[in-house]
Amino acid sequence: MPEEPKILILHLFKMDYQLRVLQDPWVQAKVIHTWLPSINNPRSDITDLLADSPSLKHHLRDAIAQSYPMARAEAVEQMNKYIHSPQKRLTASSFPDTCPWTFEQLMSLDLYP
Repeated sequence: MPEEPKILILHLFKMDYQLRVLQDPWVQAKVIHTWLPSINNPRSDITDLLADSPSLKHHLRDAIAQSYPMARAEAVEQMNKYIHSPQKRLTASSFPDTCPWTFEQLMSLDLYP
């Protein structure tokens, strides 16, 4: 699986950051709708990949485990662009060491942080 798991995890982290950390009322009202395509597109791509290559299902845990550190690093880098206070900057330790979501949760249309 190429980039799709990483992109999905990265965008879930970024949406969660906007909703929970920034807590801007405008963002609260608008952010879900702007993030839906960037979260659901990788989900759809993953579903298509698995339909085309069912044998990939045996590698899902590995794909998530491999993608997670890269997604976490990109999330820290991208979100820190919006944090001006050095004390509030994110680090890798701002997120769990392993992916907090199972494959089923990542793919669930009900999962939006």
